[in-house]
Amino acid sequence: MYNTRGPLAFCNPLTLSRLGRPKDHTKLVREYDQRAEQSIVLRSAATAWADGVPWAEALHMAGVAQERAEAASARRDRVAGKGRGKQGGPRGKGRASADWHSQTAIAKAFHIGRNEAGAVQQLITAVPEDVKNALAAAVKRRGMVKFVGHEALARQIFSASYTNTSPGVDAWRDLLTNAPGDSRIASLLVERLVSDFDLAPEPLRKAPTYKETVTKHACCAAMLHFLGLLEAMCPGKEFPELRRQLMHQFHHGYLDTDLVHVLESAVPPADLKSVSAFRAVAVQIETQAQAEMDATQAEHARQVREATLAQITALVESDMKALRQRTPDHVLKAIATAKDLKYVKDRQTYGLCLCDYTVLPANVDYVRDSVELLANLLASSSNNLGHLQLPLPQRSMASSTSVKHRRTVEDLLMKAKINADSVTALLFEKPADASASDKRSLTQTCLTCLFSGFDATSWTASRVLQECRMGPFPLLKVADFLGYENSRKGVPLHEGILDAFMDGMGFGETDRLVIVDLCPNRQAEFARAAVNKMIETEGKSCMRYVGLFRPEHADVKADLSGKIYSWWDSSSAAPAKRRTRDDVDLDAVAVPLQILSLQGSKPVWPSSLEDKFPAGTPEHAKLLLLNQEFLKEFPKPRALSQVGRQASSVSQLTQRLAAECDYSQDGEPLDLERCVDLATVPVAELKETVLAMVTGRPGKPSIMITAEYGLWIGNTRNVLEESSGVPWRLGSDKELIVVNKATLPLCELLRLKATEEGLVNVEVESHVVLPKPPTAAAADDAETQLDDDEALFGFRYDVAPTVSCKTSVFKPAVLSKEETETVRAVSLAALFSGNYDRLPRNKIATVAWEAVVLQPLKGCRASSVESVVTVSGTPPKIMPIKPKIYLTCSVRLPPQSWCKVSS
Repeated sequence: MYNTRGPLAFCNPLTLSRLGRPKDHTKLVREYDQRAEQSIVLRSAATAWADGVPWAEALHMAGVAQERAEAASARRDRVAGKGRGKQGGPRGKGRASADWHSQTAIAKAFHIGRNEAGAVQQLITAVPEDVKNALAAAVKRRGMVKFVGHEALARQIFSASYTNTSPGVDAWRDLLTNAPGDSRIASLLVERLVSDFDLAPEPLRKAPTYKETVTKHACCAAMLHFLGLLEAMCPGKEFPELRRQLMHQFHHGYLDTDLVHVLESAVPPADLKSVSAFRAVAVQIETQAQAEMDATQAEHARQVREATLAQITALVESDMKALRQRTPDHVLKAIATAKDLKYVKDRQTYGLCLCDYTVLPANVDYVRDSVELLANLLASSSNNLGHLQLPLPQRSMASSTSVKHRRTVEDLLMKAKINADSVTALLFEKPADASASDKRSLTQTCLTCLFSGFDATSWTASRVLQECRMGPFPLLKVADFLGYENSRKGVPLHEGILDAFMDGMGFGETDRLVIVDLCPNRQAEFARAAVNKMIETEGKSCMRYVGLFRPEHADVKADLSGKIYSWWDSSSAAPAKRRTRDDVDLDAVAVPLQILSLQGSKPVWPSSLEDKFPAGTPEHAKLLLLNQEFLKEFPKPRALSQVGRQASSVSQLTQRLAAECDYSQDGEPLDLERCVDLATVPVAELKETVLAMVTGRPGKPSIMITAEYGLWIGNTRNVLEESSGVPWRLGSDKELIVVNKATLPLCELLRLKATEEGLVNVEVESHVVLPKPPTAAAADDAETQLDDDEALFGFRYDVAPTVSCKTSVFKPAVLSKEETETVRAVSLAALFSGNYDRLPRNKIATVAWEAVVLQPLKGCRASSVESVVTVSGTPPKIMPIKPKIYLTCSVRLPPQSWCKVSS
């Protein structure tokens, strides 16, 4: 029924069957009197409304008459049962309850339209009870005409099993169906209709069309679908609030466009982010979930790191415990190093004596020094002969320049008293396939040099002096030369020159031919030729090569040394490249380790643990502390940090054994930065009997030896200083030298001499040490005469015994009574003189070059006694061996004070 003054209430489904224009109350009462058995309540409410009673009060009155309606309904059922005769149809114009399923019967019985009858039929038979109640509540408050249309009800939109068949949403058909027993879509649709009605202004309110209702039905189904997706990914405690916010937007119609677009363009289940309102919520939930997942993973990672750290710590501590129980590492290393050094010395006794190189400084007058050195060599013996190749002029060089260069060399030879009258021609010949554009000269003028003081030479039988020519030798192609300088002639030519000089000389196996290359070209072709000759004879040639190389010859020196090493390694006479492992080596590697490793019998920290934990984590900091504790107890070897990784990749079977002298003290490296504070005595209060004293220059300590042979250092100035102290240590003397036809390192010789005889005077000449015993000099020996009848006397030093027997730490020791009878005064005057000024000196370590003592002698001449370490070869450029004794600590000395450092 339509009421312009108030809402219409669903008291009975029949109230929806009369939706037309209002009628006068007389006709309405008469019509309902004819149907009293169907609705007594409706008749009462309508009568009261027709009499002017307000609609709300009329409804209340209808509620009071509810019992009468129930009695009338029961009575109607009994009458319908008795009135059914043979026809089996309705009695008169009434209908039985089973006929409410027929839309046509309802329309015919109540004289209403198809849509109205369909709405009644659906409400009675198909619409769920909760949806029906929601519709009734909504219509009571808002009226029927502007709230919902009959067509929407008649076409089953609110009914169970309804499927939305809108075009373009076929993929969503299952989700757009009102499932039996599930009235969520229809209930949400009623809520949406209520929201649309309430939010619309009064003049614009109207019932939606069927098409609009179908669209809203699809939006409701889509909304429920996306809410289900959101509930699946959202925490339970947050979903109600999110659902309330989203439903608020949905009821206002803000989501309709996105929902319809998703239904038409996507397929189930679609993505929450395709709906604008759900997008922000989904991103927030995903971010929160990712943060929680990250936190969980971080916690798991922390637990794994803690367990890993505990395992690593246990393994490292177990390995360190095993390492502590083995033989001390420095003892094993010292023994193995001594054996390696001896093995290398024995193995290379012959292999390293083929040639020698000395690098000259680049800032000297090279040609002048070469001529002077040539003169010295020629003057030393008539058996020496010089071969000088004059400059070869180029085509672009002026003739005056060529003559000038030749005259310069000849003038130098004349001033040096070198006879260069013998001219030798060096001849070349071009190969048959030489290019016509090759205009190189086929001759070069050479000079055969002799010292002018000798009338004859033993080289007279040589073919070079007999024929005054050499060659012709093949002129090599430019592509076959080494390097690009103009002085190159090829290694084969220099081999021919050597053969030409040796031809006719008749050298035997016991003879020695020393080739001194004073001015080699850039590629040192004479050196390469000599090395090739010596290698061809398996080292049994009488030839030996000595070359004065310039700094740019470093690569050539490496090539020649490598060639000699390779020949010696492959020689049948050479021992194995590596020493056979013995019990000491096996003991060094016999410790079973679980995580640490051994390299050269030295425990090292595994590199794989460096990146075990991310930087900045507590586990990484704890692992660093564990590493520091390990390195404090087992320091990293110095050689390992430089070549450890490279050496590990090379097979131990193919790598040549390398060894060097052990200069450590008791297996530990010397601390050059150690500074000690010793007890000092003021100069005025010193009561010791001074045997000898040397006053130090600024920055250097004074040295004093007392009558008890105690060594004192002092500060005799008024300035606070940090003086270098003792003990003294030999620094870098690894070169092999020859003593009594045996090779040994120079440091080993000094150790032996210091232990057995005290410090000695070592003169190095051609790698041979010439000992000079303390014998009195002849009366006519003027060279050994010293001023004031003073002679050098050896001050005795002892070497502290160590496992390696190579540590060179010298301390003064008391001489025996027999030795002290001739001692009158002792001095270290040479400590601050001579070559000492050119050596490194600083506040950390000082280098002592010479240390001598003087003994006054009366009435006799003196001779040199083995007492000091010197290098005074002539010329010193040939053998630049410079022993150094380093000091291992610094002593702070107050002004005008002495301190005792040894006794």
